[in-house]
Amino acid sequence: MSSTTTRHEGGVSSRKQPTVSYPAWEEQLAQRGILSELAAAARRHGILLVEVWGASRRRSVAAARVECFAAVRAKFPSMSALDIAQVMLCDRVTVSKALKRSNQAGEGSHGGQAG
Repeated sequence: MSSTTTRHEGGVSSRKQPTVSYPAWEEQLAQRGILSELAAAARRHGILLVEVWGASRRRSVAAARVECFAAVRAKFPSMSALDIAQVMLCDRVTVSKALKRSNQAGEGSHGGQAG
């Protein structure tokens, strides 16, 4: 993935941003056969699929993102957090932490005491 220097009103920024065309993620996920699962996860949270790749920190978007990370991991267990991050256009640490929290939440809900 290549990087470019970005321009803004104050001048040139030294911050590098990936140059990924918008349809790249859709094509990559469609080829892997998981796009419909991600769209279903987004619908369950009442958002559009494209919002999963956005910068929003709303609870519904964050929850959908975590569900999408988990869906990708479930479908492709050999994918590393870095691989998932590249496909989902986010940071590797974001994916790792989200999957860890998701796994902990899943384990906690199954081992409760009968009341």
